[in-house]
Amino acid sequence: MISSGRLAILAALFHVALGSTDYFSSPREKDVLVIGDTQRIKWFTAMPKFTLALWQENNGKGSSLGPVLLEIKGGSPVSQFDWVVQTYSMDFQKSNHFFFWLCEGDASQQGNRSNHYFISGYFNITDKQLSTSTPLPSSSATSTSTTSTNIPSLVSIASDDGSSRDSGLSPGVVAAIVVSSCVGIAAIIGIFYWVSRLSKTQKKLVARLEQLSEGTDQQQDHPPKEQHIHRDSSLLSPQMLMARENPKLVELS
Repeated sequence: MISSGRLAILAALFHVALGSTDYFSSPREKDVLVIGDTQRIKWFTAMPKFTLALWQENNGKGSSLGPVLLEIKGGSPVSQFDWVVQTYSMDFQKSNHFFFWLCEGDASQQGNRSNHYFISGYFNITDKQLSTSTPLPSSSATSTSTTSTNIPSLVSIASDDGSSRDSGLSPGVVAAIVVSSCVGIAAIIGIFYWVSRLSKTQKKLVARLEQLSEGTDQQQDHPPKEQHIHRDSSLLSPQMLMARENPKLVELS
């Protein structure tokens, strides 16, 4: 089996290939979380200051902002925290589909699409323990077992206490992966271009040699014709002129 560390590296490489370094690695799309369980929320980002909030999907009619669960004000990089699954004051009658929204700045920037942000995959929350015989709750479920009394205080981190440091890849490691990938792709393109140029040069050289070889063969098959010297009649002697005009007289003489 592949370890969680290798999965994190593979996920980072996948998002680098897509040109994105901001994403959630947990929870994943279509995960089902049970109320009361502890879920480790993990993400990758280079933003030094940000907030993370829970949102609820409203059956295709937009989304509703829930509580802000985390606020980072700088300091050591933070890329995970343990969350006790709950719906707070949100109503299951609207939907059981939720997602996390992480945005740069303070809580007032939540929902601002013009600001730097990214969201997690949509996941389901249920108050029933999962089993092979228990179906997943539908969007029309009416469970409202959780109340606002379970809402925790906002987690705000601004120092280098290291209490929420990620045991996986840090933003620096992700940046190194990005640079290494770009260098590798550039090297592959350069090699391909060099091989292509070399192949074209070889083809041109072979074609030139073939042309030269064909020209040599034609000269050997067709030797040059004898050159006929045309003499000017004005340079001939009278005897030679008489011989040309009356060859019989020359024979009698």
